[in-house]
Amino acid sequence: MLVGLPGGTGRVMSESFKPQVRPVVGGPDDLAGHITAMADVGADHVQLVVDPITESSVERLADTLAVLDG
Repeated sequence: MLVGLPGGTGRVMSESFKPQVRPVVGGPDDLAGHITAMADVGADHVQLVVDPITESSVERLADTLAVLDG
């Protein structure tokens, strides 16, 4: 799942990889809703590709986990 967070530049994996998929953007409820929707259609795991991939971005995802755990 591509996740666009504030400060992201649109890079998802490498300069040569340009998928036709838009990143999921929004707050913790939006991201949790997208993950829940994926589970509802059968996904049993999710890998996040976060832009930007920084310590701050990873910490920001804690709020999404809290919504999912809620």
